[in-house]
Amino acid sequence: MGFGNLLNWFRSDNAPADYTEARLRDGLVRATTDTEPVQAISNAVMLVSQAAARCDVTCTGDIGSAWQPIVSQGRFISTLMRDLMLYGNAVYEITDPPDLMRAASWEVYGKKTIRYRLTHPYPDGETTKNLVRDAVCHVKVNANRYQPWLGRSPFENSMLAPVERGLIEQALMVSKRILTMPGPEINPETRHDDREAYTAKLAESLKTQGYMLVQSKNARGTDLPVSVVTLKLEPDQHALALRENLVREVYESIAYPAILRAEAPPGQAEKDARAAWIDGWLTSTMDSVAEQLSDALACTVKIDTTPAKVPQIQDQSKIVAELAGAGIPVDEAKRIAGM
Repeated sequence: MGFGNLLNWFRSDNAPADYTEARLRDGLVRATTDTEPVQAISNAVMLVSQAAARCDVTCTGDIGSAWQPIVSQGRFISTLMRDLMLYGNAVYEITDPPDLMRAASWEVYGKKTIRYRLTHPYPDGETTKNLVRDAVCHVKVNANRYQPWLGRSPFENSMLAPVERGLIEQALMVSKRILTMPGPEINPETRHDDREAYTAKLAESLKTQGYMLVQSKNARGTDLPVSVVTLKLEPDQHALALRENLVREVYESIAYPAILRAEAPPGQAEKDARAAWIDGWLTSTMDSVAEQLSDALACTVKIDTTPAKVPQIQDQSKIVAELAGAGIPVDEAKRIAGM
């Protein structure tokens, strides 16, 4: 079988011509695909958004009653926190009658007067609006002093995504090689087979990634047998260790306790750790969110993070005792307390 026939045999109808084309084709797919965050970041975002959805939101003031049914929805707070964790910003158009329209994309510009350009998507297209600052609700986290109008995701500087992409590329990398199997060349000086040099040359060729397409005829033009060898590329151990450290950093970015990620049965220690996380990181974050909502909606917004905690046995017992003392049946008091 000659080289041309060998190449045609190896290709399928839509197979790349060589290793370079295969990598270019793969790069094109990655460049034109809207990829989601890596799984560890998605999990961290889900933890925050679900905890926020359980919080109790109240609006008071002259127009607080108009905003109460909108911002108190768990779906609204969950979506707002998801945007803050992923992008550092949550931007809404304030409409009349009172409602908040989430912007798909936005721009802020101006010097003396701040203005926004918001884009809203629809099934048949999108609309773009130019709005003044008072017509926009813009909540942000981690804004720095150089760009105070722009929030930043707590995971913005994480190197986890490129590391995981590299590991995925290694796992999917084409490693099939075609090797000819001729015998060792004759050493002109000794007139014997130089097997040692041949073995060394073959070993070097195996270190090269990608396809290896070679002439499959001997010096006389006779076809030589060809073997297909598939080599499995093992993931880089240093990259795996780095990935483990970066996953830990993702959860450290939101101060999430390591004990809550450990594979252990739930107990009092886990409940205490969750309560400490909510009282520390989540409460301070939600206080900032409440302040920004208050400024944008012209009412007083308060966010109570207590409902996000896993009920403590002592707290449940205290609730049951207080409800029972108020004349509520014990069974009903236990149900209310979550027991």
